[in-house]
Amino acid sequence: MTPEIKKLEDSIKRSHRVAFTPKFKHSFETKLSKSAFIAIALKAIEKIGWDLIYYDDQSVEAKRKNSFDTWTESVTMNYDFGKVVIKSTSLGNELWDFGRNSVRVRLFQLVFQDHETSLSNEEIKEYEIEQKKVDEWDEYEIPESLPSPSVQKRPNIYVPLISSVIVSLILGYFLAFSISSGFYIIGLFDIGVGFILGFVLHQTLKLGNYTHFDRLRYILLASVILAFLSCQLFIYQIALSKNPLLEVDFISFMKLRMDAGLTIKHLNTGWIGLLISWGLLLVLGYYTGLLKLATGTIKYQLSRVPPEVMNYAIFLFIKGNDEIQVRKKISQFGWAEPHDQDCVMEAVAAIQSANEIRRS
Repeated sequence: MTPEIKKLEDSIKRSHRVAFTPKFKHSFETKLSKSAFIAIALKAIEKIGWDLIYYDDQSVEAKRKNSFDTWTESVTMNYDFGKVVIKSTSLGNELWDFGRNSVRVRLFQLVFQDHETSLSNEEIKEYEIEQKKVDEWDEYEIPESLPSPSVQKRPNIYVPLISSVIVSLILGYFLAFSISSGFYIIGLFDIGVGFILGFVLHQTLKLGNYTHFDRLRYILLASVILAFLSCQLFIYQIALSKNPLLEVDFISFMKLRMDAGLTIKHLNTGWIGLLISWGLLLVLGYYTGLLKLATGTIKYQLSRVPPEVMNYAIFLFIKGNDEIQVRKKISQFGWAEPHDQDCVMEAVAAIQSANEIRRS
């Protein structure tokens, strides 16, 4: 952000919002065409210094970072027959945005309109033409050759599967020991379980060269459930070891735990609190692990394909080729094996998945 833009930002009057997710929305009119709006909006975002996340033929989405390199607001701009709607949404856990969302919205409008009025009709048309060239990859040069595919191991699902089972049992024992010792922190440990399982799957899918995400997701879900069930079983075994005279089977022990409920700092939340704590482990654990697994899978899928090959495949898709045609054309550059071609298709899809994760 230039000093001029910073000075302009500081001069904007704030409109505060209080909500579970604070937002601010505003609209204005423009005489620009849809394609011209997109082109100038992208220039405005670049001038302000926000991160461009996504754009299509009628909307743009950007995110603003603070000094700690963390996204604080998501700003979307939608064009609808000459009406531009700008909305800024807080990305943190705050209930009060201190007027920051209104500043983002008004700053974009001011920079956009200032840039718009400074351009002649001919310059606006040039912007449209240049943006169309970028979107349609008109300046891309078809390569004369492409890097050869690397030797890939045969995909093996058993590597991530067996590893996740072992780690789930270890985590189950750790949770049981923490709960029995009174060191368990609800929420934090649940997120930790998910992160570890997602990390293990990420590392072992590379060892097994296995990237079938739907099946990996089921393995993750089963791993979280296994960690939960083994935790209950280990708690039962720890209770028996501490009370040798306790003669009760596992089912009866679980009923006793339900009757006793969950006590948090001398407050007994009953069986409802216990069920909620179990639900948090399953839900937080799964979704935390899913995010880690998704990002790890995407990184690995992209790492297997050289950028030159991936760019050529994207260019072919943009120019209207279907998957069969793309496979045929990349085979002419040495990517003839079905598995190697599958890697290219997965890498192209991974880019889209990465964009969706960034947007969310």
